[in-house]
Order: sequence, then structure tokens, then C-alpha cells
Amino acid sequence: MIPLWIPGPTAEEEFGRTRESRTDGGAVARYTVESEDFDEGNRTRTTSTRYELVSGESSEVVRREWIIHWYQPEDFARLAEAAGLDVLRLDPESDGEYTVYLALAT
Repeated sequence: MIPLWIPGPTAEEEFGRTRESRTDGGAVARYTVESEDFDEGNRTRTTSTRYELVSGESSEVVRREWIIHWYQPEDFARLAEAAGLDVLRLDPESDGEYTVYLALAT
């Protein structure tokens, strides 16, 4: 059983919103979504993020792109079959989620 997810674009109110937490060592860790390219045709969502770690007088900032690529249910089933797996069942998509049940090919 493989649960899969088809993402939508990040909600507008998430852009520029900083989430913050303390590490076990007392540093402050921050995460911010800065921008996003949602390309439904190519089935990709590229989210530009900013990570910050503040500890005492030191601060480290790193920017990264978080890339999600997804498959439509039928495409994923074809990939599984090409890999030698049998698709036992494919639950229909509901709210961007679906489940594929696989077994080793007999």
C-alpha cells in the first residue's frame, strides 16, 4: 500500500510568514517560504525557502529550493508495472490523495 499526494500551490498567506522554534540547545530556528513556482503542466512545485539558525551572537542563513514532483495515479501505476510490480488496486483520487496497492509480479 502506497499513499500518494498531489500537492496544490502553497496558500498565499504562507508567503513571508516565519515559523519559529527553539532547538534543544536553546538556539532559535526559523523557516520562511519566500516564493514559489507551481507548474501543473510539468507536475512540479518549486518553493524557495529561507532557513535561519540564531544562537547567541551568531546567525546562519541558508536559502534552499524545495522541489516536489508528482505523478497522476495512472502514470504512477504504469511506472510500477514497468518496474515489475503488479497493481492490485488503485483507489481514486480524493482531495489530492490516492492509494496504490502493489505486489511483486508473479
